[in-house]
Amino acid sequence: MDLRAARECKEGILQFKNVAQGTNPQSVENVVRHLIATAEAKVEEAAKEVTDRVRLTKQHQSEVLCIVKADMRDSIYFRIQYDHVLQH
Repeated sequence: MDLRAARECKEGILQFKNVAQGTNPQSVENVVRHLIATAEAKVEEAAKEVTDRVRLTKQHQSEVLCIVKADMRDSIYFRIQYDHVLQH
């Protein structure tokens, strides 16, 4: 959420509070609780997404390392065979 949206949300809550406080104060509390629950859910979702991205990054790094190791092993094996052919 950008700062502009946060300010607009705050202004809306204050306006709602001013209107509803005299007639139904419980509704103000319900709205605030709903906004908090929604924000917490979004934070949890974002944290899960970051965790998944970190896991995938580590998995990709591991795969790249395996490929590099295999390539190095193949290169060394090829070099040994090539040297052996040159010597004979």
